[in-house]
Amino acid sequence: MRRGRWGMMSGTRRRSHSRLPAWGVLAVWLGLAGPALASVDLTLYNTEPLLREDGLTPLSGTASHGSLVQVILAGNNTLPDAPQPTSGAPGGDDVLLFTTHVGAGLPLTDAGLLVQSSILYNNAWIGTNAYVRFWNAETVAGASFFGISDLFALPPGDIFNLAELDFVPLPSSPRITDTPFTLEGPETIPEPSALLWVGLAILLWVKRRAWWALVSLLAVMVTGPVQAQDLWRLDVTARVGIRGADGQWLPGRNPDVTGDTTGCLVQILDVGSNGVADLPALNGSPGGDDVVLTTTVVGKGMAPNVSLSGRFASAVYPPPAVGRRLFARVFNAPTMAAATRWGQSASFVVDGVTVMDVSALGLEATTQIVGVNPQVVDTDGDGRTDYEELVANTNPADGQDVLAGGPWEIPAGLAGLTVAGRPGREYVLQRSADMIHWEDVGPTVAVTTATTLWLQDPNPPPSSQMFYRVRVRMP
Repeated sequence: MRRGRWGMMSGTRRRSHSRLPAWGVLAVWLGLAGPALASVDLTLYNTEPLLREDGLTPLSGTASHGSLVQVILAGNNTLPDAPQPTSGAPGGDDVLLFTTHVGAGLPLTDAGLLVQSSILYNNAWIGTNAYVRFWNAETVAGASFFGISDLFALPPGDIFNLAELDFVPLPSSPRITDTPFTLEGPETIPEPSALLWVGLAILLWVKRRAWWALVSLLAVMVTGPVQAQDLWRLDVTARVGIRGADGQWLPGRNPDVTGDTTGCLVQILDVGSNGVADLPALNGSPGGDDVVLTTTVVGKGMAPNVSLSGRFASAVYPPPAVGRRLFARVFNAPTMAAATRWGQSASFVVDGVTVMDVSALGLEATTQIVGVNPQVVDTDGDGRTDYEELVANTNPADGQDVLAGGPWEIPAGLAGLTVAGRPGREYVLQRSADMIHWEDVGPTVAVTTATTLWLQDPNPPPSSQMFYRVRVRMP
């Protein structure tokens, strides 16, 4: 009997061995198919050191441990959202891709550098916006400041699915832990009514009316605590440098680390009750019912050795209410009294997005003249007032810089126009049969970076003659 059982087992094992070639073929097939399914293996590094909030001291770290670094995918809004105040984890719709530390992959100590390999992501994520958040401690709990890099697109891999990326390639790139952070606990704050009940309970207890004290405390338990609301802030930044009328970057150094407050003045304003950004008064002060929420200077948030970048990174805290409309105005001097030129962004509606990028809102240069009414002045004599050029985001001092399109070769069977789109502006195609009465056709297209637009009439009428033009709007 035992021999029979062993014989059956032996036979079963022989049959199992007879299938090995098939499994071997399958393994070879999977091996050949592997590269098509593999993820990209990214090596992330920085050639300029990450710095502490003083703008001078590199973040600490060795090959084994160091200041916390998070690689984060920007969500659908394609912007870095503020970290969660109770954990430091990515906020909004952002997603944590990888966690590492300063000093990783290097023999150096406290140099603010890292080389992190084996950051894996699926091929479907190639081109997705990502960024790096770096902290001034090894843990979020121990950190008091953080900083974020510029956005970058996850690169594709080579034939071996390998990729590399320098996330801080230039001295002027954001690389300072300049954003304060305090880790909040899951504490609760009683409602004022609950506090009143507590006070009554204490008073009654003192008077030895324990029964009523118990009733009061039960009332507190019924009303319950109210969860403390998370406070966030609105970051305002110029991703692309702002130029003066001479074409040079506006000057300014980081006042927080250099003490230099002579950078060009930046105002963040609320449009007021009329819902539109009013033109400034002749002396540069806010016009209409606009209100200055905060001011900063060019150079704020930049590395201390950068003095001519036209960029800044500041914040509005506490942030305006959701639905408020804001805009930025920049002057070419530290004060309005000293300024001769100004520039202005399109408006931005606060909707929970935590970054207001004035570059995407079209603030590119200070080309408007202080002390004149742009609605009646045509500085370059091209037939358009300075205000009309502000709306079109063209230079009122350059007669060659105009709203233009072309070549206007219309494909057979289609009707429309091409136009050079400017950031911070909205464009819509209009048509008319008599060049007197115009109507909008097709969608309104909002532009955040310079691009060429093709605006098409979706339903051209069967007319032998039809005129088209493009209307531009500054939100």
